[in-house]
Amino acid sequence: MDFDTFQELRDEHRLLVVYVSGPSCSVCDALGPKLAQVMDEHAAWRFVKIDAAEDREVAGQMLVLTVPTLVFFVDGREAARLTRSFGMQEVRGYLERYEDAAG
Repeated sequence: MDFDTFQELRDEHRLLVVYVSGPSCSVCDALGPKLAQVMDEHAAWRFVKIDAAEDREVAGQMLVLTVPTLVFFVDGREAARLTRSFGMQEVRGYLERYEDAAG
């Protein structure tokens, strides 16, 4: 994904979660299916997964320095970020909090 495509996604979707993973990240591999299941429960959110090694420009522009990282965007602005060690309850908490705030 190039940065222009990322900006379009961010601008088009009121609620966006970007999951940044890496090719040699075993934590990312384990987290991916769990995160996909949680995202299925929250249809209001657009979910995008990017690979930090392949999508360096996007990861760099978002200042992602480690993987896994989740970045929550609300109305095109970063609202929250989770990095390295986080659980699905914490993810659900952010999703629900911002869904409620977005109305």
